[in-house]
Amino acid sequence: MTVAELEARMGSSEYEDWKAYWAEEPWGALRDNLHSGELTAMLYNIHRKQGTKAATARDFLFKSVKESSRDSLNKGVSWLRLVSSKKDKQ
Repeated sequence: MTVAELEARMGSSEYEDWKAYWAEEPWGALRDNLHSGELTAMLYNIHRKQGTKAATARDFLFKSVKESSRDSLNKGVSWLRLVSSKKDKQ
């Protein structure tokens, strides 16, 4: 179905219902990513050395290109703030 056909056939209330359903039960790449993270954390925790911190699924989630770009930007901004604060102290 094309987007135009979908817009003609689905009302806003049905669309909101689908959004709410997805928020409770995501599907697609996000769900696959969550499952992979859970399995990887489980395997890591089974084989980790005693006394080391247990991993969570979040530790193994893939990042989207947008998230990676945002993280890189935040690191760059943090570095610039650090450098500028050192210059201010001199």
